[in-house]
Amino acid sequence: MRLLRETADLILAPYEEALRTLEVTLAANRSAETGEPVTLSGNGPDGEDSCG
Repeated sequence: MRLLRETADLILAPYEEALRTLEVTLAANRSAETGEPVTLSGNGPDGEDSCG
């Protein structure tokens, strides 16, 4: 259990932000592979624009 607590302390971003980061990273990889732009949904989990 100590390891779980220590690991949880290392998580600095909320879950939603981590998902968005993953989405952007995967889209960038896809764009690099295909040479084409990739359109992101721009919607957060609550339907709001999560781009800022």
